[in-house]
Amino acid sequence: MAAPRWVYPFDSGAKSRDLLGGKGSGLANMYTLDLPVPPGFTIATPAWALQHELGGEIPDDLRAEIDAALSTLECESYR
Repeated sequence: MAAPRWVYPFDSGAKSRDLLGGKGSGLANMYTLDLPVPPGFTIATPAWALQHELGGEIPDDLRAEIDAALSTLECESYR
């Protein structure tokens, strides 16, 4: 079984409100419609529940996905 995915770039195709929350879902939809949305990503709403269960600790796999998404975002910003 694959590990859960926690981070979704706006261009990932994910739009589910349950997965991304209201703001994340809205940003993904606006990106899809070619509205002027800067590059970015959303951390999935289940990640908050997991972090809460762990007493505020961010799991290593979530931290790794956030770091990778930030690195990609930095590269996109310097084009």
